Amino acid sequence: DRDIHHFAQRLPTKLNRMLHDTELSGVIEWMPHGRSWRIIDRDEFRARALPTYFQHSNMASFIRLVNAWGFRRVQSGVDYDSYYHECFLRGMPHLHIQMRRLLPDERKAPP
Repeated sequence: DRDIHHFAQRLPTKLNRMLHDTELSGVIEWMPHGRSWRIIDRDEFRARALPTYFQHSNMASFIRLVNAWGFRRVQSGVDYDSYYHECFLRGMPHLHIQMRRLLPDERKAPP
């Protein structure tokens, strides 16, 4: 059970580490309000962040994984192209325990 819990938290944990990795500032960042995050430089993200944290450089695979965990891409406004999840907020990693990978029939089609 402990191993399953650890496995289930991998994406939120890795993503949180990426967002706090000073080597990746200018590549991925929290939005100023801390409720969503965005990739600033996709080429650098693919070249540096993905291999370090996910052992691959496939951007489409990463985005599918993010979507599978229930993140939603903001489609308009000042937060355009950032990703949001109600349990993934800056400075609140204790909320990650409520996150899980969604089953295929639970995933919503993008608006």
